[in-house]
Amino acid sequence: MAEAEDDLEVEDDGSEELDPRFLAATNHVNIIAPSLNSAQLLKLYAHFKQAKFGSCNTSRPSWYAMEAKQKWEAWNSLGDMSREEAMNNYVMLVESLDPEWKSKSCDVPEKSSNQNWISVSTLATEDLPLDDSDKTVYDWVKEGNVDMFKKFVRNEDINNIDADGLGLIHWAADRGNLDVIKHLINNLKADIELRDEDGQTAIHYAASCGHFNVLKFLIDQGAQKSVEDNDGVKPIDIATDDKIRSILYNS
Repeated sequence: MAEAEDDLEVEDDGSEELDPRFLAATNHVNIIAPSLNSAQLLKLYAHFKQAKFGSCNTSRPSWYAMEAKQKWEAWNSLGDMSREEAMNNYVMLVESLDPEWKSKSCDVPEKSSNQNWISVSTLATEDLPLDDSDKTVYDWVKEGNVDMFKKFVRNEDINNIDADGLGLIHWAADRGNLDVIKHLINNLKADIELRDEDGQTAIHYAASCGHFNVLKFLIDQGAQKSVEDNDGVKPIDIATDDKIRSILYNS
């Protein structure tokens, strides 16, 4: 599972002119976005994507990437709605949020069809580069820096859940970092069945990301293969390929 780099960006196929009213509305949303709530932003985001690119054609984001997953689900929920209808709906949404928006709107730059969706979603926070001095043990695991992980890990970190709802073992399984997993299990006695905020264990992450070696190690160490998350999803339900499914079935 990748992190929220997954901003659901796709190439514009340029197959349809964008309505000037829609472009003006997107400009206005850049102004009013700070005053909108997440539900309103998600609805706007979904219609913006549908209007520019048509039906959702990207893969479902990682399980732990809650913001990206919410955006994907909002866009995907529009199904085969036409781009024209999506543009009209977007304009009506802006009108409902700010009835006087047209009088406040700036002129639309000619050919602004490539303007980006404002980091709008406010939802789409991107990780900024960190100085080494500012990094936590979680950052070292994400980067796959085993030496720095071993240097900074403390007992209280081992089974702790971070602000993203994951423990060190989940991050390591997500990144396919077998050395970190081994150190956590063999040396630090981490909980191999530790659940993230969605009830998923490291096996869910290894299975959904296709990290065969990590998955095999976890199973060999006694991790439960059929554990269900909060939604009743088992690792085999999100396995990436037959090789992953096979080890979950047969080992």
